[in-house]
Amino acid sequence: MKKIVVFLTLLFCATSILAKEYSGAKKIREFYNPETKHEIGVGIGWMTFTNLLNYPGWGCDDDYTPIDKKYSYTPAYNVHYYYKLHRRVKLGMDITWQKNKTNSVFSTDIFNSNVDRFTQKHDEEMLEGYMKQYDSCQKECGTTTYNHLIFAPQVKLTWLSREHFAIYQRYGIGLDLEFSKNPIDEKNTWAYPTPCAALLGLEFGGRKFRGYFETLELSAQGLFHGGIKFDF
Repeated sequence: MKKIVVFLTLLFCATSILAKEYSGAKKIREFYNPETKHEIGVGIGWMTFTNLLNYPGWGCDDDYTPIDKKYSYTPAYNVHYYYKLHRRVKLGMDITWQKNKTNSVFSTDIFNSNVDRFTQKHDEEMLEGYMKQYDSCQKECGTTTYNHLIFAPQVKLTWLSREHFAIYQRYGIGLDLEFSKNPIDEKNTWAYPTPCAALLGLEFGGRKFRGYFETLELSAQGLFHGGIKFDF
């Protein structure tokens, strides 16, 4: 009789332990879906889409141009807001700002070298055109600044969601407003579409306050983009 009681007691304990382990494992595998509807966040990114497309000085930019150029870029700063439509789908807006600079310096060595080359070849037509280019290249020397303000409606797709971790992707297309100012104080404003795609996004932290990091990204936010977010 005692053996039976001991056996039943051990069986009950083992069953309880297995049930708790199964319940815990099931909870870990479940898609975490908080009741929050809104998400706001701020971030910073590097190696942006605007860096790849920004080639200042096109009017005087070829193999014979006697100008040395140095480029500098600030990181891209952004804020975002998303509204949850479904446990896996959020729709929102991202606003990004970035400033780029180009410093152009006239190179006397390059200029004189090309003049000698055309003179030796007796290419008077090429030499005359190159001498005319001198004035335009001189005007271009100095610092040109580019300010980008990008508005990008986006959809955020969450593939894996746990209480303290998530994996997601973002897709959208934005409007890039470019405000430029060249060395002679000429100002221009351009507007053109820009893609927004983040193939791998990771969230980590608490239930509402989290950090995030994105890569495999082609967008105004940068190839490497991270920040903090809050759900409410």
